[in-house]
Amino acid sequence: VIVDAGAEDCYFEHVDVGVSVVGTFQVVGGDTLDINSATFTGPSGKVIYSSEREMQGRFSFETEESGEYKFCFQNTGGEKMVSFQFQLVSHAEIATTEHIVTLGQSLVQLSELFVDAAAHQEYMREREAVHRNTVESTNARVLWWSVAEIAVLAIISVWQVYYLRQFFEVKHAV
Repeated sequence: VIVDAGAEDCYFEHVDVGVSVVGTFQVVGGDTLDINSATFTGPSGKVIYSSEREMQGRFSFETEESGEYKFCFQNTGGEKMVSFQFQLVSHAEIATTEHIVTLGQSLVQLSELFVDAAAHQEYMREREAVHRNTVESTNARVLWWSVAEIAVLAIISVWQVYYLRQFFEVKHAV
């Protein structure tokens, strides 16, 4: 939301008693990255949360009365852009039998997926070991073939020098 200079922006929400309210706000734009004040007020006018000259804030509380709750930003500086959110969590909705059964099923599925991932990881380690051994064996064979090739080339070079010397050697008849 954009909070104009010298203005107060308020947002209202009807909340029942015993509901957890959790939220955050952050100034994301403007001349200075702070807001003069952010307040959360209950239906009876009691201030539940208040902050002054903050760039960001977090709040969490449980409602003690049912009614209209008010969340306000007051800005005396230049125009500000503020990002905020809050969630209402009813404790009655948290742990029903249906939720627990669904959670249990999800845990079983995650456990199965974890076991599958661990088995796949072990399989990949074994494949990597087999391939590493193949590469090392091939490397050794290439090395020995190269050594043999150098030896053969050296022997042929010595033989050629010897043969050419004999070819150009002058033989005198006695």
